[in-house]
Amino acid sequence: MKEINRWNNLWRLFSQDIFYKPNTKVTDEIIDLFDGQLMGIKILEVGAGSGSDCITLAKLGGKCFALDFSREALKTCQHLAKEADVEVKSILADCRQIPVQDGFFDLVFSVGLVEHFKNPVPMLREQIRVLKNGGFFIVDVPQKYNLYTIVKHLRMVLGSNPFGWETEYALTDLKKIAGLLKIKPIRFYGRGSAFVGRLPGVIDCRWRKIVAKIEKSSLAPFICLNIGMICQKVYV
Repeated sequence: MKEINRWNNLWRLFSQDIFYKPNTKVTDEIIDLFDGQLMGIKILEVGAGSGSDCITLAKLGGKCFALDFSREALKTCQHLAKEADVEVKSILADCRQIPVQDGFFDLVFSVGLVEHFKNPVPMLREQIRVLKNGGFFIVDVPQKYNLYTIVKHLRMVLGSNPFGWETEYALTDLKKIAGLLKIKPIRFYGRGSAFVGRLPGVIDCRWRKIVAKIEKSSLAPFICLNIGMICQKVYV
């Protein structure tokens, strides 16, 4: 209950100045997985928050479902979906008990969720349960080796991290999780930088271009702000 109240309160604050800002790298990876053909593809975002990624995918024909345990987050999601004139179905539920039948979705993904669980494997197994055989599974989490990790842990020590306890992952950590889940990693990606939006105008513009190049390189999963793992439900 304490966690639900924390996130409901955060989303009440966020929704006062909410804007549509999808994680472009994530949605681009998803679009690429289906060769740009999302019409009728059933997609679940777990811990969807504002649902901006779902909305982007719904615009391309995806049948999108946004799951969150925060009622306030889902209100924000529905507000943005209405503004975008697309349908995103809301699921108010705990991600450890998804009220959906086995093998229902073509894609299940989460951004900024897994790092809040000290043992995420049971929660991720639940996501795999509702995924079709051959379906795709994406986990996007903070990448371990960057300066933001130090800042985040300092905030947690001081009790000033607004998102509470969270951890971070290296590529080897994600591979280990894939092994425990018995699913097949297809590829890994990295995205973002803690400095984007925090530098003076011209410098920030140049830095964004540099980050965009890094994201396309093999270094991305090792140095970017976030790391993503794309898997397929093909048991190994």
